[in-house]
Amino acid sequence: MDDDLRPALSEEEWIQYAGDLSITAEWAADKRPYGPDRRHTLERKRHAVAAMALYDQPFGFTHDEEAMLETQAKFYEHRGFVGDAAIGAKLRLLQRKIAALLPSRAAEEVIEKLAE
Repeated sequence: MDDDLRPALSEEEWIQYAGDLSITAEWAADKRPYGPDRRHTLERKRHAVAAMALYDQPFGFTHDEEAMLETQAKFYEHRGFVGDAAIGAKLRLLQRKIAALLPSRAAEEVIEKLAE
């Protein structure tokens, strides 16, 4: 599972492809992708397509939501009641899954500046 939680796109790919629907369509159609991080498996292409489809959408995820999940995971990891460690681990996994679908904050800043 940990291997699946790597970022969907590299910072360079986020900056180059964020919002490019033609690239998203090509990846979704399982065509060979462009860019520095070529994907050779369908699973990796789907991960990239999912991230790009959710990016900057009202139904997508944000860094604030990721941070909230991390805060809650820490709370449960340190509280110590019966079952808290399991809840903390599930929240941590969800936080990591969402983080893998988001561009880094640095890449997001560049994307926002390019959109201006």
